[in-house]
Amino acid sequence: MDWPASCIAGGVSDAPTPRSYRPAPTMGREGAIMPKLISKLVAVAALILGAALALFGAQNQDRVALHFLWFSSRPLPASLAILAAALLGVLIGVLLMLPGRIVIGHTARGLRRDVARRDEQVARVSASTPTAEIVRTEEIEDTLPEEARR
Repeated sequence: MDWPASCIAGGVSDAPTPRSYRPAPTMGREGAIMPKLISKLVAVAALILGAALALFGAQNQDRVALHFLWFSSRPLPASLAILAAALLGVLIGVLLMLPGRIVIGHTARGLRRDVARRDEQVARVSASTPTAEIVRTEEIEDTLPEEARR
């Protein structure tokens, strides 16, 4: 970034800061379009999935008995057995993703802490930098001799 000469020489405190030290712009949820759109898409997908599951359950009413190692179940609808297996698969998937999500959350917290620390350092340096005195042009013209005024 090119610094104006007045900022370098005078140390103006409201000088532009390098891009790496600027805080990222934030947008409140009330102004964000994407979260609203995504939540509507998720709601539509959930309704379609619910309708498909209801249709699946209605069409698969045959009774089956499940056997696993020493465990045997009494006969139950095939749709219930398949849905239970799907839910078990989702549970296993969530348990496998959990350690990675914990690491990501821990890393993100550490990075936020580092950014806050850097912002505090930049604020301290900016506060300790002498500022140039801003003089209005009318005040300068008052001090000039009559010949220099135009």
